[in-house]
Amino acid sequence: MEGRLTLQRGCYILNSRGCGPFYDYDVYIRGPYSRELADDIWGLGAVPSGGTGLPEAEVSVLMGLFRRGPSYVEAYATTLLLVRMNPGVARHKIAERATELKPDLEREVREAFDEILEQ
Repeated sequence: MEGRLTLQRGCYILNSRGCGPFYDYDVYIRGPYSRELADDIWGLGAVPSGGTGLPEAEVSVLMGLFRRGPSYVEAYATTLLLVRMNPGVARHKIAERATELKPDLEREVREAFDEILEQ
């Protein structure tokens, strides 16, 4: 299960940076979730090995996020989804909502929120 959640988060982050294939995501208890992506994962039975075909810079950004640990990636992906789903909403409101969704990851949410706003 954790591998599929990691894949969901990684794909969402890449999609937000303009790398496809693209999926529609909703807020889910463990981060961004795409039913279409889940169906594709089940249809494959496994994630193909080999090169990703992604630009080196995007792979580097994603690897940097994942080096910070799964909790940070969960907080980052969830916060990023909320920021992108709520244009024009006050930043403090989005931060409050992210913290409500991830009360055990409050520190990671704050760090992720700051990093996302710097981009």
